[in-house]
Amino acid sequence: MIDIHNHALNEVDDGSSCLEESLKMLQDAYKEGIEKVIITPHYIRDNSYNLKAEEIKKRFKKLKKAVKDDNNPIELFIGNELRINKYLDDLLADEEVLTLAGTKYVLVEFPFTTYSDDYDEYLYNIKIRGYKIIIAHPERYAYVQKDLHFINRWQEYNCYYQLNQDSFFKHNTRKTALKFVEVGLASIIASDGHNYDRPITLKKCYEFIERKFSKQTAEILFDINPKLVIEDQELKEIERCKRHLF
Repeated sequence: MIDIHNHALNEVDDGSSCLEESLKMLQDAYKEGIEKVIITPHYIRDNSYNLKAEEIKKRFKKLKKAVKDDNNPIELFIGNELRINKYLDDLLADEEVLTLAGTKYVLVEFPFTTYSDDYDEYLYNIKIRGYKIIIAHPERYAYVQKDLHFINRWQEYNCYYQLNQDSFFKHNTRKTALKFVEVGLASIIASDGHNYDRPITLKKCYEFIERKFSKQTAEILFDINPKLVIEDQELKEIERCKRHLF
């Protein structure tokens, strides 16, 4: 399995609080069967979580060395979880923030309760720069939960959808997460692991998706598409279980 969204880089955001926590998270991930990880610290421009790419890379280099010294064979890559803002296309073009593993894929997050129509313009600007947009955990946004047709605006930009593994086991997100898989819109399932309490874990959800849908679906969401992100290739679609959104 491959995880493309987590916060295991220590002391940069609301994720890992220290190096020891990062090492434990990554050891546990590898023991569970996760062989590759893209670490994605938050970038929120008007927030304290706004370290630029150069500093993130320096800290990541130290973590990679510590992981190697810890005899952990897990393969690490770096990226950002990027909160949407009007300057994001320029920040990407100037390499001040990070794509996923140095590819054209970008992981974009939105506010959880409200959505501004201006965000559509920001996505358009990112798209015309040649980046491929992955929407982070859309099943967690209140406006998507209220009406799944909301995502039609994102379809115009050929967005992909990354779901969180724990969303399939929570009352407020389970229905929406399942719907993304049922209608064939889910692209990747990731951990969004943060710390000891929110670990980098995928196995339980992999087994759930395999039982409820199919082994092929699980392989695409947890193995094939995450690998294609790292290789900067086009992602595969999963089989639809339902013909329409509703």
